[in-house]
Amino acid sequence: RYVYPSLQDDYETVQVYNAPQVNDDYLALYAGKNAPDKVYKNGAHTVKVEILSNQITDATAPDRVATIRYKKIIRRLADNSTRNEYWDARFTFHSNPDKEMSDAEREINYFGFTVTSWQTDREIRGGE
Repeated sequence: RYVYPSLQDDYETVQVYNAPQVNDDYLALYAGKNAPDKVYKNGAHTVKVEILSNQITDATAPDRVATIRYKKIIRRLADNSTRNEYWDARFTFHSNPDKEMSDAEREINYFGFTVTSWQTDREIRGGE
């Protein structure tokens, strides 16, 4: 999702779920020219994500792999128009309930869910 008033909270929350390298990639995304707040012009747009399919399979232990196909519904608030984009995401993850975290982080991520790698690609010709 992308909702500008919630952006800072979402930005901080996502980092609780990331391995250090994934966090570095995530921070670089927001520091770059294609940062979501720049692409969606701060509060000019909202984005709702609709999951179309997901598959979870085994990977190199302890990780598992999630492959997700999703639709971004991008709404321009000035005229309420929408457009859709179709994306594929692949990420590896695991849970470690014994992961060392602060009390505040533990409240957000009780089971120690950790994303260890990720990749997203926009479909050239997406559709339902």
